[in-house]
Order: sequence, then C-alpha cells, then structure tokens
Amino acid sequence: MDQVRPFLHSDGSRSFTGLKYHRITGKTDQKLPYDPAAAKEKVREHARHFAASRAEQAERLSSQLRRPILMTAPYDAELFGHWWFEGPDFIEHVFREMAGRDEVVAVTPSEYLEKEGILQLASPAFSSWGDGGYAAMWLSPENDWVWPHLHHAQDRMVDLTRRFGESSGDAKRALTQAAKELLLAQSSDWPFIMRTATSATYATKRFEEHLTNFLALDRALVSGNVEPVALARMEARTPVFPFLDARVFDPSAMRKVMAEAASDRS
Repeated sequence: MDQVRPFLHSDGSRSFTGLKYHRITGKTDQKLPYDPAAAKEKVREHARHFAASRAEQAERLSSQLRRPILMTAPYDAELFGHWWFEGPDFIEHVFREMAGRDEVVAVTPSEYLEKEGILQLASPAFSSWGDGGYAAMWLSPENDWVWPHLHHAQDRMVDLTRRFGESSGDAKRALTQAAKELLLAQSSDWPFIMRTATSATYATKRFEEHLTNFLALDRALVSGNVEPVALARMEARTPVFPFLDARVFDPSAMRKVMAEAASDRS
C-alpha cells in the first residue's frame, strides 16, 4: 500500500492504478506475477496468426468472387485494454504484420467503396449486444429520460451544420466542438451505466456535462458570440476525434466531405 498510495484517491481508497500485477494463470487464486516480456511476445504471436489467417482466408475466397473481397472486423473497443490488457499492442502489431504482406491490405470501408463501388445494400434488423439482443438496457426507467434531449440535440446539430458548415475561424472550431460534445453525449456507455447502476452518478454527470457544452455552443453559434477562451477550455478537455468534420451531420454535404477526404489522401 505504501508503494501505490501516491496513485490512489486522496482519501486513500483503493482504485485502479493502471499497473498489472498478475497473469491470468487459469482458474486459480494463485496467480503468477505478470511478465511484460512474455506478454509482448504472446501478442506478437497472436498478431502474426491473425494476419496470416486473414491472408489465407482472402486467398481461399478470391477464387470464388469476381472482385476484391472485403473482410470486416468490428470489435467492442473496451475489449482492448479493459478486458484484454495487451489489446492495444495487439492492434498495433496486426497493422504492422499486414503492412508487410501483399495478400491482404488494411482499409476503411469508405476507401474500399471509393475504389470498388457499391457492393450490396442491406438494412440491418434492430438488434444489439445487450441483454436479450434488443434495446432494454438502453431504454429503461433508469435512463429513458436521456433520449428526448439527444434527439433535440441531433436536430440542432443538423441545423447548425447546414448553417455554419462552410464557416472558418472560431465559428468552425465551435461547430467542430459541438459535434464532439454531441458524439460524447451519445456514448451508449452513459445510459448503460445508469441501467446497471455501477456508477450511475458519474454517467449522469458526464452525459449532462457534454449536453450542456453542446447547448452552450449552439447558442454561441446562433448568436454569433463564440467566446474563444471558453471554447479553448472545452477543446482542451476533449482532444478526441482530431480529424472530425462536422459536416458529416448534414446528409446533403456527405458526398462533398468524402470527395475532399479522398483528395487529401491522394
């Protein structure tokens, strides 16, 4: 305790330090000490296997299709780092492995569509990974109050984008920050945590904070009174999505945004 106390809460209560002490070691209470070198080697081994498996899959399927195949690999982001301590290292090594192969290339869906055109249009059924496969975890008496606020904010964001999408300077920064605050308010974690009651007060605080920031930016843009100091404070607190283009909230501007992005990459 004396060693980790400086990293704990001021009241001395135990909390997550970011340090890993033990290996998984199987279904036993007698865990072996964590070995970073061994863990890193295992990560490289798993990354090599993953990349090789995708290359074999691509080769096997290429003879059956008339066009370059596209494999999607969506994952729950919290698995990397939260449930899987070495997850971020695994992602890095997967991309490094693929960079050294000709059989398979890492691309975004947008990049593929730009080169190959529309594949097949489909409308997914309403479903989720939550309990029961539906929306009960995100639509319950504990959290259903968030949705009217989010729907209103979404409508406001579309209107702001149409009015200020081609702006510059502080107005453009404010619009981008408004988009960030809305995306953060839309995080499914907040209503999920409210439902499970694990840290409901924290989830409510975060939701209200991002929504309040969004509404403040909405008022500032509409009134033409963007306050640079307050805006800079918001930007410093949320340095996420550095390449976000707020115009993605305007369906009519999407084609232009994608064309500009493709031009920048070329």
